[in-house]
Amino acid sequence: MKRIFSIVLTLLTLVATTSAQSSFNNAAYAAATSGGSYKGFLEAGYLAGFGDYKANMLEILTTHGAAFTPNFFIGAGLGATVLFTKDNITWWDKYPQGNHESQPGTTAVMIPLYADLRYTFGNGGIQPFLECKIGASLLVSSSYIAVGDRYIDDDASMYISPTIGFRFPLGTKSAINLGVTYTLISQRLYYYNEYNFGVNDSGGIINAVGARLQIEW
Repeated sequence: MKRIFSIVLTLLTLVATTSAQSSFNNAAYAAATSGGSYKGFLEAGYLAGFGDYKANMLEILTTHGAAFTPNFFIGAGLGATVLFTKDNITWWDKYPQGNHESQPGTTAVMIPLYADLRYTFGNGGIQPFLECKIGASLLVSSSYIAVGDRYIDDDASMYISPTIGFRFPLGTKSAINLGVTYTLISQRLYYYNEYNFGVNDSGGIINAVGARLQIEW
C-alpha cells in the first residue's frame, strides 16, 4: 500500500511541476491574444508549522499573469521559501547513514513553482479575494533536511497554497492585499533502521498557516 501511495505521489508531483512550468507561457500568451491585461504581484509571508512534521516558513514570491475580467486572474509564479524545522531524530548515531556525511540540518531553502488562480469579489472599495497556488517545490540549498523524526530529500514536492483575504486598492490597477494562507507540501519521508538505508516511510504532509502580504500592480 505504501508503495502504491509513493507512486501516486510521484505522478501527482510530476503533473504539478509540468503544469506550473507551462503556466508561465500560457498566462503570457493568453494576456496577449484574448484581451486579458497583464497583472503582477510581489508577495511576502510567514507561516507557522503544525502537525506531525512541523516546518515554519518565511517566503518571498512573485506572480505574473493575465486579468481576464476585473475579478478573475490566472497566472504563474515562483519564489524562495526558507524552512525552519525541529530535529527530533534520535536514531542518527545508532544506525549507519549510507552516503550522508552529517545529520540533516534544520534550515533549508525551497523554490516553489506554481500556477495561480485568483477571484476578487465586488467592484471598488475594499474587496475580499480567494486565491490558490498549485504546483511543485524543490529543495535547493541542501540534499536533505530533518522534519521531526524523519527527513526529506531533494525530490520535487507537491505544493498547494490557498489564501483568503482582502484587497485594499491604491489606484486604478495597484493595490495591497493581506490574507490568511495555508500551505501544504507533500513529500516522501525517510528514516534509517538497523536493516535498511533510507527507508521510504510513505508520504508525509508538511502543514503551515500564517499571513501573506501582496503588492499588486
